[in-house]
Amino acid sequence: WGRLFRAFKIAFLAYIPRPKILPSPANPSFTDEELHYQLVASRSSAIIAHPKSLDTALAAAALANIPAKRVIVLEGRVPTNAAQKGVRCSDDLIALGLSRPSHFVERRLKPGEAKTKIALFSFSSGTTGKPKVVA
Repeated sequence: WGRLFRAFKIAFLAYIPRPKILPSPANPSFTDEELHYQLVASRSSAIIAHPKSLDTALAAAALANIPAKRVIVLEGRVPTNAAQKGVRCSDDLIALGLSRPSHFVERRLKPGEAKTKIALFSFSSGTTGKPKVVA
């Protein structure tokens, strides 16, 4: 899945340089172009979107060269036209994961290590220009 997941409406991007995930709040009212900017700036490679934001997510994904099969819809069903492009539902992925043996190993930070790790990947509102990342 690469570097980033992005969920808007529930509002999270997640940077994934295996094995960690860094969430980032996102604006549910983004246009295709605004979301595209953030996907490119954050080097996103996947999107998790609320069903009401699916059209914007798919348009921005296409602009950012993120395949539709890396777009995941939270809760509910994937519309037929999106499913034909490879979009999947989070419930289906959870069921798939639960049907397989677990390979997850929880990472434990060493004392003091948390002070040197990024926990949140957030963009500014962009009031004086393009939004900037704040880690």
